[in-house]
Amino acid sequence: MPRRVAAIGRFAPVLMALGLALGVAACDRSESPRRPTLAEQRRAGFRAGPRDVMVYFARPESCAVSGFARRVDGDTPVAVVRATLDSLLAGPHDDERAAGWISAIPDTAETRRH
Repeated sequence: MPRRVAAIGRFAPVLMALGLALGVAACDRSESPRRPTLAEQRRAGFRAGPRDVMVYFARPESCAVSGFARRVDGDTPVAVVRATLDSLLAGPHDDERAAGWISAIPDTAETRRH
């Protein structure tokens, strides 16, 4: 009997490899679902409606930069970005302007046209 145990012990790696191969062959070969692209993931995670964004203005005398909260609304990601840019281009509110905050974007006809 000890001789038989020795024979099984010698073939154990072969038996394990055969079992693994049979197990893999028995696996379901259906393809896994396609992973969504990054753009699809972003669109799926987007929810329409108002949201808070930050726009940044500067103080020229101290070189300080600070963010100010704005509420924008949009039904698509592009609409939200557009509303945020419009808010930035509009510049600081009156109370922020009175406190010395300015926009670093020049107020020109070219800027207003875009």
